[in-house]
Amino acid sequence: MYRTVLILLAALPLMAQPATIGQGESLPVLDLPQQPARELPAEETVRTGRELEGTLKQERARAELSASAGEFGEYRWGRTDPFSDYDVVYYELNLAVFQGSESLNGAVRMDLASLVDGLESITLHAGSNLMVDQVLQDQTELEFTRSGDELTATLAVPLDEGAETSLWIGYSADYTGQGIISLWRTNQQTGEEIHVITSMAEPFDARHWWPCKDDTRDKADSVLVSVTTDDFNSVVSNGLVREDLDHGDGTRTTTWFEGWPIVTYLVSICVTEYNHTETTWEWEDVILPLHDWSWSLTFEEQNIVMELGQYSLTALSDLYGMYPFADEKYGHAQYLWGGAMEHQTCSSMGFYTESVIAHELAHQWFGDKLTCDTFHHIWLNEGWATYSEALYYEYYLGEWALHEYMLYEEYWGDGTIWIEDPYSDNIFHGGLSYAKGSWVLHMLRHVVGDDNFWAATLAYLGPNDPEYYRTVTTDEFREFMEAESGMDLGYFFEEWIMGEYWPDYGYYWSQEETARDWELHVDVLQQQAPGHQVFTMPVDLLVVDVQGDSTWHELWNDGPALSYTLAMPAEAQEVLLDPMHWILSQVTLLEDLPAADMAVEELHLETLAGEPLEVIPPSSMFRLRFVARNMGDTAEGLTAELDTQHPGITVLDGPLALGDLDFGQDVEFIFECESGTELTGLAEFLLEFQWVGGDEHQSFELPAGVPELLLVDDDGGDDYQTWYEDALQDEVYYMTLEPGALPADLTPYTLVLWIQGDNERALSEADLTLLENLDEAGGHVVFTGQHFPGGQVAENLEFLNDFCGLEVTATEHEEMAVQGDDNGLFEGETFYLFNGGAGNQEAMDVLNPVLDCVTSLAHYNTLGDEGCAALLRECDTGGGVITCGFGLEGIAEIGTGISIEETLAILLDWARGLTAVDPFDTGLRAESLVITGARPNPFNPSTRIEFTCPRSGLLQLEVFNIAGQLVHASPPRPVSAGRSQLNWTAGREASGMYFAVLTLRETGGRGKRWSDSTKLVLVR
Repeated sequence: MYRTVLILLAALPLMAQPATIGQGESLPVLDLPQQPARELPAEETVRTGRELEGTLKQERARAELSASAGEFGEYRWGRTDPFSDYDVVYYELNLAVFQGSESLNGAVRMDLASLVDGLESITLHAGSNLMVDQVLQDQTELEFTRSGDELTATLAVPLDEGAETSLWIGYSADYTGQGIISLWRTNQQTGEEIHVITSMAEPFDARHWWPCKDDTRDKADSVLVSVTTDDFNSVVSNGLVREDLDHGDGTRTTTWFEGWPIVTYLVSICVTEYNHTETTWEWEDVILPLHDWSWSLTFEEQNIVMELGQYSLTALSDLYGMYPFADEKYGHAQYLWGGAMEHQTCSSMGFYTESVIAHELAHQWFGDKLTCDTFHHIWLNEGWATYSEALYYEYYLGEWALHEYMLYEEYWGDGTIWIEDPYSDNIFHGGLSYAKGSWVLHMLRHVVGDDNFWAATLAYLGPNDPEYYRTVTTDEFREFMEAESGMDLGYFFEEWIMGEYWPDYGYYWSQEETARDWELHVDVLQQQAPGHQVFTMPVDLLVVDVQGDSTWHELWNDGPALSYTLAMPAEAQEVLLDPMHWILSQVTLLEDLPAADMAVEELHLETLAGEPLEVIPPSSMFRLRFVARNMGDTAEGLTAELDTQHPGITVLDGPLALGDLDFGQDVEFIFECESGTELTGLAEFLLEFQWVGGDEHQSFELPAGVPELLLVDDDGGDDYQTWYEDALQDEVYYMTLEPGALPADLTPYTLVLWIQGDNERALSEADLTLLENLDEAGGHVVFTGQHFPGGQVAENLEFLNDFCGLEVTATEHEEMAVQGDDNGLFEGETFYLFNGGAGNQEAMDVLNPVLDCVTSLAHYNTLGDEGCAALLRECDTGGGVITCGFGLEGIAEIGTGISIEETLAILLDWARGLTAVDPFDTGLRAESLVITGARPNPFNPSTRIEFTCPRSGLLQLEVFNIAGQLVHASPPRPVSAGRSQLNWTAGREASGMYFAVLTLRETGGRGKRWSDSTKLVLVR
């Protein structure tokens, strides 16, 4: 796919001039075998197209769908995956698409083979805009159910492994803007208004225009698309035309057949009154039909596009081997969506430039023949297609064009190329999947060498045999590169695919003459450390001597500060690091080494005997072992001192004398500590370095004693807890346990979050006993899950009424959003829920209070009218219970909606006692002014201070240095009760620790005052 956001990167001038290329008046009917019968139902199963070996494909499908993909992981499915039980062999789409209509009618045939014994049902994807009339197996009508975008049909007879059958699904689909769209456009060559209908399905929208198994991991061996439309329309789809029949009644039926393996998102239709032109492309013994269907291009412009298509086919076939669909066609069909899309054998084009033509063609190898196994690995599609643009220009213009073009693709942002959440827009992040993905290939080419890179690429692509038209993972691609080069490339993929940012090299060189030659000293500093990861890379060094002779050297750079010594035959005149810019990096020649700068490289929590610990234990002696590195010039008289404000921990050692430390040198040192009896949450430490003329402060947190948050994984073996664990990562000390593994006492935990996903299990007597004890002790608990309260109705009414303080009045509330009640815990916040990702948000329970409860969340736009979506019951002993009629894991951070991270932070503040129920206004208020955090911290130059206020009033920020001197004071500003935040940007203040003090003065009445402070660490 070519995203419109990339136009500025790739819209270079067209290389070709108009050319005279043969034009076809209409699409020829090709002499292919008779199509399978389109009548419904099918008499028997017809296997069409090239078949992969069934046994091998089934074994691979089982392995891919049931196991993780190793280092680079797999989808997190919210439950057992019903799509792993069968393998799609063949699709046949029979569609009726007419001018002026805003929907299509269709019947889809799917041939499949069971991958398990006793397969009783088949689950398909069918979007909510699809109206399914019937599902047939042979001539038997099947019962089916709909849930979200899934359709499950119960088979007439269960299938054992290897058994095959065919399903027919009759349906209609509205054009909702997902999957398929229709608009009116002007035909440039005829001047007429035309109705255009085009599809666009990547990543998960095939289900919105035809029922299918919308899963990249299962390629159909072949697909037939038959479209009946107005006789003046052209129909464009994948593969070759099998039949083009004018019925003589104002309609025609065009049937296309794609005989190579294909995923659902690459199946397409384009229907309108196109201007069509055709030529051929010749390469070795191949003669390939080349087409263009468009409405906005003149005839001359179409010829330019055709010539550019020929240029691209030649360049990329010379690089990657013969075009993968050489027995069918290649072409472009203009469509209504932004960007462009690599539909198999015919790319859909929203605009035309030389680079986008090369990009979409490259996808025929990388994206169509080889398809990313899941969208975690989308960079294998988009990175290769983007790099192919640069390779195209290198092919015709030389190496200088390659490097010039890659400058357009530089990306200087955060985020990983690896897609953690395949349901997010990050799949098509122009900077990561496209630009940085192309840079990964560019750098890899230099790391392994040209010969190895191209040999591995061709082996990865494989020959043009059906079994090689497969889905691929990052691990598999890496294995091909390692096999050909003989290198271990784990470091490279870990830092560039799974890691973030880029190296920022600063280097300084000096030389001295020896008795025999010259000695060149080069110091290389990765200036992005310690804030960002350290990169391991071979880095080119070019040395030009005073005679003008050049020598190349390779520096293996795997640390934040390293020194190299090279013997040179002559005095150096110029020294250049990565002069050809083969690494996505910043390079700065330093006039001198920077001042001493200490960075902690390692931190180990250990027993006094040196055995590793994961958590600071209570009532125990322990030690912290550090390894620090000097990232600057020599630090003379270096000392280190450790401090903590945690009341349960004492640092036993005073300042440690570490001596002198030169550039790039490491030093190891140990502090012994002692803990008290009660520990919970995260313990913050402050490490201070001092040396002659300088100092530095670094803060860090370690888990201590009992986790603050307990996640109860009660989803029946699914993975809903991972949504919470991801949101809590590096923020809160938590533990995840299943109900059967819970400790006998839950009271040490600040908050218990009970997660059911869509399990709907009634709590056991043992569960209830634990919760009642927690309630009596003043604990805080939150229940969440799709129909969690509804799941208790049959067996636990007393629990719902007395413990949760509610009754369930409905379980089918269709709203997909809730909002915080006035003066409540989530006042002013809106939660948008989605049926995807977590995948369990179908309908909410409607709750009504039966005790004195606080409405925490109401159904969107129905505040106080139709019950509520979440209730808070205050416990007499000081704790509280929140029960949600939906799953918090379904929160989608869109627009102004609250995120799951923010939600969990509010719940923790409530459990920590930072908010409490006011019995007079049944709202929630803060008991005092409390600073809840500062992010980032350490910071440079700005940090955001977050806090809660008990009342509205005037708020002032004052910042003091470690000597108690006031360095900043903001004028008082009005602030409302509840959660808020403000920013502080340091001015000329030096690196070090500062204290931020917030003071709130209540306006009116007695003018009550509150204050709180927090430590801030400024790192320059």
